[in-house]
Amino acid sequence: KKDNRFANRITLHHHIIHRRPPSKSEDHDRFSLLPLCHAFLHPIALHPEATGLENIYLRGLQMGLRLKEIRALIPTVLDFSELKDDIEKPLATYSTGMRLRLAVAVSTMIEPDILLLDEWIGAGDAAFNAKVKERMMSLVEGSRGLVLATHNTGLMKSLCTHGMVLEKGRSIFIGPVDDALAFYREKVAKAQQSQPPRSGKA
Repeated sequence: KKDNRFANRITLHHHIIHRRPPSKSEDHDRFSLLPLCHAFLHPIALHPEATGLENIYLRGLQMGLRLKEIRALIPTVLDFSELKDDIEKPLATYSTGMRLRLAVAVSTMIEPDILLLDEWIGAGDAAFNAKVKERMMSLVEGSRGLVLATHNTGLMKSLCTHGMVLEKGRSIFIGPVDDALAFYREKVAKAQQSQPPRSGKA
């Protein structure tokens, strides 16, 4: 069911984002993790009473960046979002498209070691969507690892080497992506066959 699929993805994101922090002996293996789910990218996550610039700082701090790091990234955010002339204005004065451009620009301004992606991110008009696609591919190619939660088999096969099948929040299969897809299709087919036939209208 669709609800179960959504719950499985939320469970996966929760376990990865809230993983156990490393001990001092593991400190040398620390890595950055960037979750790009639709809830994180949605403009509603921004603060309407703050200016665009203030929102960049607020989101950057949420992402664990230092003020110096955020300041260094601001030119990149302004260039990508094309909001240089409006960045000092309150977010409440922005159009929906402007808010979306700012949310995507800020949320993708760092290159993480591990990229946690909920479906493929697309936003805005055709021109901006092309910029988002280029930015997303750059993040994927520059990361040490990608965790993608999706039901888009073409996207999985183009980006992933291995797949995990979840059921009720638990992993029931891990293996090469083609094997994972075959396992999932077989399971779905068996589930459909086991359902009682629908009775006709009286």
